[in-house]
Amino acid sequence: MSNLHRMVFQPTSDQHGPKFLNPNKTISRKAHSRASSAASSRAGSRVTSRVNSAQVSRQGSEDEYETDDAATVVSQGTQLDDIIGHDFHVDARSWEEVLADRIEEICDRKRSSVEGRENAYSAYIRLLLANYAREEIYERTEELADAFLKSIKGGRSEKEAALAVRALALTIITTPTEKLFDKSYRPLKAILNDYESTTVKAIIISTISIACFYVGSQTEITALMSYFLDIISSDGALLNAQDSAEVVASALHAWGLLATVYTGPPQDINDEAMDIFVEQLESGSVDVQTAAGESIALLYEMSYREVEDDIDEEQVEFWKKKGRVLVYDQSTYIQKYQPYGRENDLLNTLSGLASGSKRYLNKKDKRIQHSAFQAILKGVEHPLVGDGRPHQKLTVRKDVTLAVDEWWKLVRVHGVKSMLRGGWQTHLQLNDSFVRKLGLEMREMTNYRNQKSKPKGKKPRWSPKSDDEDYY
Repeated sequence: MSNLHRMVFQPTSDQHGPKFLNPNKTISRKAHSRASSAASSRAGSRVTSRVNSAQVSRQGSEDEYETDDAATVVSQGTQLDDIIGHDFHVDARSWEEVLADRIEEICDRKRSSVEGRENAYSAYIRLLLANYAREEIYERTEELADAFLKSIKGGRSEKEAALAVRALALTIITTPTEKLFDKSYRPLKAILNDYESTTVKAIIISTISIACFYVGSQTEITALMSYFLDIISSDGALLNAQDSAEVVASALHAWGLLATVYTGPPQDINDEAMDIFVEQLESGSVDVQTAAGESIALLYEMSYREVEDDIDEEQVEFWKKKGRVLVYDQSTYIQKYQPYGRENDLLNTLSGLASGSKRYLNKKDKRIQHSAFQAILKGVEHPLVGDGRPHQKLTVRKDVTLAVDEWWKLVRVHGVKSMLRGGWQTHLQLNDSFVRKLGLEMREMTNYRNQKSKPKGKKPRWSPKSDDEDYY
């Protein structure tokens, strides 16, 4: 995209903005739901198309990603997918016709009720999860964004606001344009402090990061990463969400997502971030721990640079003597800086987390922590190489998988998947720009079922390709 030099809008507190009481702490683990219905044709109807959840293997943590929809928990403990609702009537019309009706209903807010808007947003979300609707919504995205922002700024219920934010996020993923980014970015960031609901805050953080990931300028990316670090280091207090694991984990994923499109010197973002992430490894939330650990592994991966053809041989020898040269798949990489000074302490901490021996954790969280930190530990011990296996294998079709074999790819997947859940497989199969933006090029597709190791080939660099923005 063009080099934009827009100032980052600082969050403000609108005295007239929505304030939804949330007397209970939001739980740190996001609840999960299964097999959601497709979208409705009128306020309470649905289309018949359905989406299967992505069949993902993350070294033993499959359950974390098998759900259909983004299972965010609201203050009363109700899943966001339950908010969207399941009591629909089957409609024989095409999904395109149903979507067109819902768009008209959303954009025409005259005489609309809170319940009517909630139902319309629910239907719209399900339709965008079940279908790749870029052509159907492209001409109406700005109108839709205006309607969603009105509900986010002045919604009469937490449910309306949460659904509006998610609907806006799905619109951005489906049609990521600069106009949509410009219309959404500043208002979303400014309203973060206006909600007492940690769930709404967390969804807004994810939405802002996804929007900036697609079309944000480097100025905006850098400033937003710094803002997310402030949220993380304050344990959520910056957003009046003290000790909210949900908010902190969302900010960690958001920072990591933007780090994969940051094009400045990696060392400039390393030192402050690394100290904050290491501190978050002591969190009582597995969500926070794993998000911090993945960003740490990403920073270690970013510390290496592939040796160019014109580099001085003496320089290579100099770095070899320091033990900072790595040869992988016929390519040579140099670690230009040490990501963390107390590396032995870090490795001990990661080893402890990889053991999954925390007594206060339930069985599922122990398994998730164990599998995640086994990979993270290998990523820190052996950047770029790890244990030689993909972090995940994403099923695209019955006999085809997509290998997520580098940390920057894994961080991107985790950064957007929470919003898609039930629509993950739809976009993975039909949205080519989405797959390319994640760095999962079609050429990487292969059948791993009969292979004991991943195919040989040149290891691509961690950093995004120069044509990352050329998708529209």
